[in-house]
Amino acid sequence: MVVKKEIITKIKRNIPNHILQLLYTAGELADSLNVKIFMVGGSVRDLLLSQYISDLDLVVEGDGIQFAYALAKELKGILKRVHRRFGTAVVMTVDGLRVDVASARTEFYEHPGALPNVKFSSLKQDLFRRDFTINALAVKINRRDFGVLLDFFNGLEDIKNKKIRILHNSSFVDDPIRIFRAIRFEQRFGFTIEKQTEELLKLAVIDGFIKRLSSQRIIAELMHILEEPKPEECFNRLLKLNIFEQISPLLVWNEQFYDYFIKARESFKYLSSELNVPQISFKQLYLQIWLFKMDYQSIEKIGKMFGLSNKEIDRIGSLNSRLNYAIRKLTVSSYLPNSQIYAELSQFSFIEQIILFSIADKKEILLSRLKVYYDKFVHLKPNLNGNDLIGLGFKPGPLLGKCLVELKKNKLDDKLTSREEEIRFALEFLSQNKDGA
Repeated sequence: MVVKKEIITKIKRNIPNHILQLLYTAGELADSLNVKIFMVGGSVRDLLLSQYISDLDLVVEGDGIQFAYALAKELKGILKRVHRRFGTAVVMTVDGLRVDVASARTEFYEHPGALPNVKFSSLKQDLFRRDFTINALAVKINRRDFGVLLDFFNGLEDIKNKKIRILHNSSFVDDPIRIFRAIRFEQRFGFTIEKQTEELLKLAVIDGFIKRLSSQRIIAELMHILEEPKPEECFNRLLKLNIFEQISPLLVWNEQFYDYFIKARESFKYLSSELNVPQISFKQLYLQIWLFKMDYQSIEKIGKMFGLSNKEIDRIGSLNSRLNYAIRKLTVSSYLPNSQIYAELSQFSFIEQIILFSIADKKEILLSRLKVYYDKFVHLKPNLNGNDLIGLGFKPGPLLGKCLVELKKNKLDDKLTSREEEIRFALEFLSQNKDGA
């Protein structure tokens, strides 16, 4: 059994000092208001797994919203997202930390997939409504009992045995979104879904409970999966459990996509080690990898499901052909003019360049193109800018933009090496295109 001293040691080791001080403040505030307060859920789970804690979920046995108001005032923070029906609120601190505060409550579902009816309750009842035993743990943070672990449902044992277990047999029926969460946690932590839990999960899938979920909740959960370290493992699990066919016939998953995800992730790591490149949203990378090989109709429909704009859908819809054309252009010869390398690579975002690199066969020559692009071309600019061209007689408009492009191309190819040469080039360009000026 984990004792209070061990919990406090984990708290001090895995919780940054500014969050630790916030816990002390919240505990003292709860004492002054004569209420019991607990850190709960994923924060405690991650603490016991010795993982770094970056956000907080607090539960109050009493009026959580009233406590949230008092905490926001104490921290000079902002109170946001007050939901009186659920007794929840969010406190944003001055340094941007999000603290979720809730009243201890129990929930009743009128029908599967529905939002719950809420009744305020004890901590034990609140924890019983949670999805899995590993998320049904609490640590008291009142000053006197700071660090006391409350484990009513053997969640600590399941963490030690690496098991995902529901708290009651109707859990997946009450809220089928837990099917996705079970798979997500299983893959994230390298756990296994406990035998009876998996049988009940499969039964809920067979009985079609996923179809009772709103598309918004399903898409939100799929987006959470795309944020996981290895989303392809989650999707493989969904495939084996026949879950994709209950979401939409358009959502296809197979070994090819599995390989694409891995190659894209490895390509990013490799390019990051070789080049000075920007950080990316892996969620966006994986979503584009998932869609770009599909036909346009499917991309359009799935893209709208995921909330993509028409512009984003059009880019992804043309991405496969654009990538294949660029790969041929960039790898056909060992020598290419700098301006051509720039022209081919600058049309792609870095996420698209990762996909380009991951699907290309001639990676060495492509890497050399990317290196010169990021080391030299991205930051290279002509000496003249738009205002300079206007001073030379250009009018604002397309011709001015074309001239700037031509200036950069010629500078890339070392055909223009000084400001004076650029001025002569621009004046000649203007004289040749007087009608468009």
